[in-house]
Amino acid sequence: VLYPEFEIYTQSFVGITCQANNMTLTIDRKAFPHLIPSRASLKDPSCKVNWDDKQVNVTTRLDDCGTFVSYNSSIAKYTNYLVPDILNPPTEPDTEGTDHAVINRGAISLDETRLFISCKYALVPHRTIAAMQWHLLAIR
Repeated sequence: VLYPEFEIYTQSFVGITCQANNMTLTIDRKAFPHLIPSRASLKDPSCKVNWDDKQVNVTTRLDDCGTFVSYNSSIAKYTNYLVPDILNPPTEPDTEGTDHAVINRGAISLDETRLFISCKYALVPHRTIAAMQWHLLAIR
């Protein structure tokens, strides 16, 4: 459960860009200084992030990286999430000068640490131009 002050904080430093075929999450590194980008991923662990000194970015196609789609009568909502570094322990030698030791002071769950990314798209009515032409021909 996110507390309201955390939501306000993250909105200031997290950006989501929705395109026709993909979505991008951008995080200001100053806001999350302890995030180790080389260990972060989307839901699908093979979908890693890109980063520089200022930002962490990850882009996924709407049908990739474990993205889930849900529908209602007028909207398609595509959702994924960033899995933070704490849940992806190091698997190869460190290149960032960060110690590989992980101190776990209790159970840390994905529900407590993931950062969601969602994009909503209006659904096109079923009566497209091609469908309307067929419908009109069938009526004649």
